Amino acid sequence: MDIKRQKKEVIVEKEGDDGVDILLEKIGKNKELLKVLQTITEIEGERDFETIRIDKDQYKSAKPLYDKRKPLLTKLPNFWSNVFKKSFPEFEGSDDKPLYEYLTDFLVEETDKEFTLKFTFSKNKFLSNQEVIVTCPTATTKEEMLQDLPATTNAKATPLTGEDEDSFDMFLQFLEQPTPEQCINIVGAVWSTPLDIFQAEMPVEDDDDEDDDEDGKSVEVEEEANE
Repeated sequence: MDIKRQKKEVIVEKEGDDGVDILLEKIGKNKELLKVLQTITEIEGERDFETIRIDKDQYKSAKPLYDKRKPLLTKLPNFWSNVFKKSFPEFEGSDDKPLYEYLTDFLVEETDKEFTLKFTFSKNKFLSNQEVIVTCPTATTKEEMLQDLPATTNAKATPLTGEDEDSFDMFLQFLEQPTPEQCINIVGAVWSTPLDIFQAEMPVEDDDDEDDDEDGKSVEVEEEANE
């Protein structure tokens, strides 16, 4: 394994942190420490590779249940749009009706070499294709664990015109430029137990709390005035 790459993988420099710079310099001059770092990284790489294998085995075992669950979830009104709204508030945009509210179905499929996220939408102004497939390659060797494996997508955005020309949607942005990290986060957040999310209450917004505080202050002022 390349030592320079090893150092890059193991140590993350913080801008302006002299302590880290000094530590890097010391390690770079010490062959024993470099060997220790190499061994640690190899162990962590084996752990991560084993985790991928375990995840894929779990998916294969659960796939018949996921297939059985799929048509039932879509019978619940606005199921997946509700799940994504609760799970990913960062996917909102400037439009009154963001793209995730058009989401009618969501599916995760996994093979030995990749996993895919399939999003199905009702007709909307954001996308010209109603089924978007995001594909993420997964490492099949320990060497591939050190490589960048970019995600691909077939999303086709519809050019917005007129009043919508300056609008934006963060979910659309993800579908057009997905990253493996985002895909992993989505799968981890909603795929295993989406029903729990669907049945959960929407988080209370801070604005309501601020309004309550203001109302309380007004009452106190009125009471003092009456006294």
